[in-house]
Amino acid sequence: MGVTNEQKVTLATSTFKGQALIWWEASQRLLSSPLPDVQPPVPQVITWARFVKAFNDKYCPEMYRFAQEAEFINLKQGSMSVAEYDAKFNALSAYATDMVDTEEKKGRRFRKGLEDNVRTRITAYKEKDYADLVVMANKIGKDVEEMFEKREQTKRSKIAASQVRQASKSGGDYKGGCKFQHLKGQSDFKQQSGQGREVSKQSVNREGGSSGRGAFFQQGN
Repeated sequence: MGVTNEQKVTLATSTFKGQALIWWEASQRLLSSPLPDVQPPVPQVITWARFVKAFNDKYCPEMYRFAQEAEFINLKQGSMSVAEYDAKFNALSAYATDMVDTEEKKGRRFRKGLEDNVRTRITAYKEKDYADLVVMANKIGKDVEEMFEKREQTKRSKIAASQVRQASKSGGDYKGGCKFQHLKGQSDFKQQSGQGREVSKQSVNREGGSSGRGAFFQQGN
């Protein structure tokens, strides 16, 4: 069933609520007001084109539309997944409809923004239907992600193994050093203890005593 432009306006505005409804009621009076130089006065018809322009001027200013269009033109997948890129591509394409008004044009621009590892692998596929192209890009994108994840896991495993070997080697040298120092310390202690005993004997002999009491009383004096 065909729908006229006037009916499109009625259907679209029937969903308005709150501030949008207040705006529309005021705009409707303005848009339908008779032209000043026409007699007798005849209310103007609010066509779909006039409604869209009024709505966009209110809720989507021209500068904003230009900015969104520029973002769409320069859109790249980058670090996004294919699904995330597809969602953003479709959202921004609403501001550049003349660039995606056919399946072929839409698919060509979608391919252009794909990440290099996905785009180079999808060149062999010539799907003209955009939906099929997205399905294939998603599959390839997941394969690429898995490939890089495996590479990262292998890299991390090699680094971890290298760190374990280095830690094991460093730990062995360190323990050996400790043992050497420990034994050396014992030797020094024994040597010093022996020297101390010799000095004590000499002191006792000089004082004429056979015990440590003489030395103690001597220190007291």
